[in-house]
Amino acid sequence: PRSQPGDFALLANYPNPFNPSTTIPFHLPREEFVKLQIFDVNGRLVRTLVEGDRNPGEHIAIFDAVDESGESLPSGIYFYQLEANGYKEIKRLLLVK
Repeated sequence: PRSQPGDFALLANYPNPFNPSTTIPFHLPREEFVKLQIFDVNGRLVRTLVEGDRNPGEHIAIFDAVDESGESLPSGIYFYQLEANGYKEIKRLLLVK
């Protein structure tokens, strides 16, 4: 289901499972400072995909299965989290190599 214009929304990534990359869509109802981050199953931060002000509307981020240092990540379950103005949502993604 599509998000309502007044809502924050973190949508399902596609494809999922993925290799070598996946698209993560999100919606902002107004201009906000947002953070979109990837975590491993142990809760460790793997990568920050978005950090900064973004305009209202639909956005996408591409996750290419590498960590902050550019190292390729192993197959497994990861989580992506969107934070903006008190809103927080987490979804799961699966990397299969």
